[in-house]
Amino acid sequence: AARFGSVIPTLGTKYENISSELGSKIQPIVHEYIAAMDKLKIKDGLRLAMKVSSAGNLFFQDMQPWVLLKTDLEQCGMIITCCVGLIKLL
Repeated sequence: AARFGSVIPTLGTKYENISSELGSKIQPIVHEYIAAMDKLKIKDGLRLAMKVSSAGNLFFQDMQPWVLLKTDLEQCGMIITCCVGLIKLL
């Protein structure tokens, strides 16, 4: 948090492809979740929410922001911003 002045970084365009790829993976799951909840299928909705959580966890592990913090602060910030967005979504 100190490296970013205790502020969530804004998304730049340099690494837009990474955030777009994550969005492409998450968006269909969110649509399924909304459809399930509209039909009051709570169990399906929870399963889909966990699927979003798993995708976010995999993204975090694959992108390794703890390594990028030392080598590419801008990309690290983008990853942190994406993860915060997923947390907000959940």
